[in-house]
Amino acid sequence: MAFFAMLDLAPGRRVTVFRDPDRREWRELERANDPLDGVRGFLVGAAFYAWAPAALHGEVKGPLAASLGDDGRDWLPVTALTVLGELVVTNSFPAGGECRRRVEARVRSCASLCRHLGRSPRVSFARELEAA
Repeated sequence: MAFFAMLDLAPGRRVTVFRDPDRREWRELERANDPLDGVRGFLVGAAFYAWAPAALHGEVKGPLAASLGDDGRDWLPVTALTVLGELVVTNSFPAGGECRRRVEARVRSCASLCRHLGRSPRVSFARELEAA
């Protein structure tokens, strides 16, 4: 499955959302977004929802949640940097091995991400929280 929905974020502002984009759609996503910003999306279960043009995760989450009939509580916001073969988790996580291992396993269970980033994509965290 690929094209999912066209979402209205604000008057005159729309994004196209793809579920598990195929090769052609992935290239469209890369062309529509700055390569340094990467392809933004949410990991929802084992599916990857990505959009173009670039919009913040917080802007897309509400309309996408309404389309999916889901509250979005267990969604993982990510940015795929295909140039680097890396996936960046963009929300805050506690630092430490167990949480990191769970997230990495979740990323590697997504066939769409592995198809575009490689079987074992590098996973990094934008904000790891250390104990004070």
